Amino acid sequence: IFNRAKLDLLHVPHFNVPVLYRRPFVVTIHDLILNQFPTERASTLGPLLFRAKFIVYQFIVRQAITRSAAIITVSENSKRELTERYHQSPTKITVTYESVDPLSPAVPIDVLRPRGIHRPYILYVGNAYPHKNLERLLDASKIARQQGEEFQVVLVGKRDYFSRRLEAYAKEQGMNHVIFFGFASDAELSALYTQAIAYFFPSLSEGFGLPGLEAMQAGVPVWASNASCLPEVFGPAARYFDPHDTASIAASIETALHDTLRSAMITAGFDRLQRFSWAAMAKQTLTVYQEVYARSQKKKSHS
Repeated sequence: IFNRAKLDLLHVPHFNVPVLYRRPFVVTIHDLILNQFPTERASTLGPLLFRAKFIVYQFIVRQAITRSAAIITVSENSKRELTERYHQSPTKITVTYESVDPLSPAVPIDVLRPRGIHRPYILYVGNAYPHKNLERLLDASKIARQQGEEFQVVLVGKRDYFSRRLEAYAKEQGMNHVIFFGFASDAELSALYTQAIAYFFPSLSEGFGLPGLEAMQAGVPVWASNASCLPEVFGPAARYFDPHDTASIAASIETALHDTLRSAMITAGFDRLQRFSWAAMAKQTLTVYQEVYARSQKKKSHS
């Protein structure tokens, strides 16, 4: 289809580029998480099928990186990983930070109470893939409760193989304080953010970290892993813990529940949001298009 269209420029917003396409294209690669966590535990496939699929993934990603006219990614951390792992020139890679959309009007918190939710609670929004490090977050919450803290952990995200596996783990460990909310509507999500005592982001690796910015937009303090791109994106507006150290996460939960700097963190979060804009991202992306197109036209004129 793309070949028949004789496009001046194609932008593939994901690593799965068409391998037989030979005209100029730009590719967006958000992260290299699959390279960092290539384990069967992160997949529902059997070991042999997983390995076969992983080989294909590696081939496709390498094609996308080496054959593209330009690469767009969403953090300096991802850019560094791309240059180091695939030996690409930094000049080929442009970082375009993402942003957040305004929150929807929230439903009354009373609507959520039949789900067993009550304050105070810490919140996580997203999937339950192993690199999200949620088992360790739950283990840390158990430690904090054993220290006498009273709170819930509310996990929001669609039900799938990974969330069901995590839910089974929580039940085995007797973690009755953990609420698996499942999918939330925009209005429910807005209420969940605004009523949370803190947002916890324990991930081992991320491309950008949008939920943390959504929490800041809702006026919620963000506590995040000190790994990957999260310190780059959240800067001084968040407070950080070692994602590999359960005790460090537990201590952060205890501090978040009694934090005297809460209002300062909220203000810092609002300030941090000013650094991110969809309009700025669009302008940067357009500049990449213009530069690639100009180079392709120059190449044509010399051939």
